[in-house]
Amino acid sequence: SDCSDYEEGLIRTREGNRDLEPETSTSWTFGAVWSPIADFDVSVDYFDIRMRDQVQDMSVGEILRDEASCRLGGLDPASPTCVDAISRITRIGGRLYGIYVNPINVARENTSGVDLSAHYRRSTPFGDFRFGVNHSWVREHDFQQYDGDVVEDQFAVNGGFDIPRTKTSASLGWNYGGWSASVQGQRLGKLPSSDSYDNVYRPSGDNSPWIGATWRYNLTAGYRFSDSMRLSLAVNNVFDKMPPDDPTYTAYPYYDTSWFDSVGRTVYLTFDWTFGAKNGD
Repeated sequence: SDCSDYEEGLIRTREGNRDLEPETSTSWTFGAVWSPIADFDVSVDYFDIRMRDQVQDMSVGEILRDEASCRLGGLDPASPTCVDAISRITRIGGRLYGIYVNPINVARENTSGVDLSAHYRRSTPFGDFRFGVNHSWVREHDFQQYDGDVVEDQFAVNGGFDIPRTKTSASLGWNYGGWSASVQGQRLGKLPSSDSYDNVYRPSGDNSPWIGATWRYNLTAGYRFSDSMRLSLAVNNVFDKMPPDDPTYTAYPYYDTSWFDSVGRTVYLTFDWTFGAKNGD
C-alpha cells in the first residue's frame, strides 16, 4: 500500500550462454542526389535493415516486468516470452526470492526509414556562407524477442520502447578572412513518457503518453591569427535548456537519461598555438 517504503530482497544469478548463435543481418539502401547548381544539392536515401539473432543481455528489471505482465494478463501466459520469464523467477510463498539471467538471441528486429539532407553554399562580399539540414524519419521499428511472440511495434503507445521516430539537425556557417562562426540546432522527436514506457500509462487530465519534441542549440566562433595560432569560443546548449518535464517520471533523476542530461549552458574558450607550423600544415 505504500510503495515508497517497499523493499524486496532478491538473489540474482547470472551466467553465460554456450548456445548463442551468431548475429546476422540483411540491409539495403537506395537514394538519389539532385544538384541543379554547383552550390546546392539535395539527397534522399531509403534504408531497410533486418536483424536476426542479436545477442542481448537480459536485465532483471525487464524480466520482472515481463513476469508481472504475464501473471496480470498483459501478456499471453502461453507466449514464449512468458514461459521464459516465469521460469527465470523463483518465488517462495508468493514472494520474490531469486532470478536467473543470461544473454539470449533475440529472434528479430527490423527497421526502415528515410534520410533527407540539403546543403547550400554562397560566396558574398561579406564572406562565405554554408547552410545544411539533415532529417531522419523511421518508418518502422519492430521487435520480436522469441519466435512465436507477438511482433511489437516500438512506436506504439505503451510499447515499452524508448526511441524517437524523427531526428533533425540544421547548421549555418560563415567564414570571412580569419573569422569563422557557426550555429547548429538539433531536434529530437517526441518520446514516450515514463508511464507509457513502463506499460502502465494511466490517462488522466492533461497526462500524455508522449514527451514533446525538443530543440538544443550550439554556437561556435573563432579567429585564426596565422597558420599556427587560433582562438575559438564554443557555447553548448545556448539557451540553457533542461530535460523536458515528464510528470510521470517519479524516480531520480526524474527525466529520461537515455536521451537527455542535466548539463546546462557550457562555454569553452580555446587558444591553439602550434610551434614550428608551416603554411599548409
